[in-house]
Amino acid sequence: MEQLNYRPGDRFAPIPPWEMCLQTVTAELFVKVPDAKGSLEGPCFDRNGDLYFTEVGVGRVLKCDMKTKEVKEIWRADPANGWKVAAVKIHKDGRLFVACCGTGGGGLNGRAVPKFRNNGSIVVMNPDGSDAHAIVEGYNINDLVFDSEGGFYFDDYCGTYQMPEGAIYYVSPDLSSIETVIPNLASPNGVCLSRDEKEIWVSEMATGLIHRFNMKERIGYMPYHITGGNGPDSISIDNDGNVYIACYRQGRFLVLNKEGHPIGQILIPGRDQGNNLNATHAMCRPGYREVYLTCYDFPSGKEAGAIYVAGSFAPGNEGSYQYQE
Repeated sequence: MEQLNYRPGDRFAPIPPWEMCLQTVTAELFVKVPDAKGSLEGPCFDRNGDLYFTEVGVGRVLKCDMKTKEVKEIWRADPANGWKVAAVKIHKDGRLFVACCGTGGGGLNGRAVPKFRNNGSIVVMNPDGSDAHAIVEGYNINDLVFDSEGGFYFDDYCGTYQMPEGAIYYVSPDLSSIETVIPNLASPNGVCLSRDEKEIWVSEMATGLIHRFNMKERIGYMPYHITGGNGPDSISIDNDGNVYIACYRQGRFLVLNKEGHPIGQILIPGRDQGNNLNATHAMCRPGYREVYLTCYDFPSGKEAGAIYVAGSFAPGNEGSYQYQE
């Protein structure tokens, strides 16, 4: 009789049949972070071209010199706060805005558990980590993105499929007000703006959905759905408006064009053997057709946390707030 046999990746994170035909590249190792004890995330390039990123479980902000590949610690959260440092975005004056999840993380441990409700924050600091202080508190923040006015959107990474209590908020440029923009989300994880800032993209981890919201009409669409037992992690756009989506615990990144159609994917080496599955965040490098990918070896833990690199459809978003004069 005929027998079913495993194909590469079937035991861990098989690529859905409708995505197997996509243009596919395999990333290359850029740099390992051998002392990383938690998932790496949140890559962001500064004006000098160097790369900041985070180590979530330990609560560290790290910096990689792109010329020497030297990685050094910039800042570490006080363990007493229980913060899980998830993302870094950079103000045009050079300050780092660091998104910190609370003790419980998101999903099942977010707002569904009251004691974890209000201890995340956004911490602002100088590029060297000095003068760190919280400016937004009381939310479970995983990611943020600046608009052209200097205000920013952030996600409240909480809620479940059964209890969609997460949301996207907007903080005014003078930091005087916080407005609810998109309510009733199930652990919104990543957030980015279209190049013209007319649309906001959101990845919703607890449902696997990628949302596209028209900011003028306040109408949302759902252009894509990630399959598997874990939903999409962080998202970002390139200079052509393509959206790069981290497929969490799949060791791969999916790319949608600006209309929400899938056009490519990037695979992390070792994924078929169950290594490097914690794909968390992609960021294209301004001025280069290169995308840098944060990853951590889950569940085996055999490999150190690392940053990978692959060729991208377009350079990074050179029109973002941090590069404005």
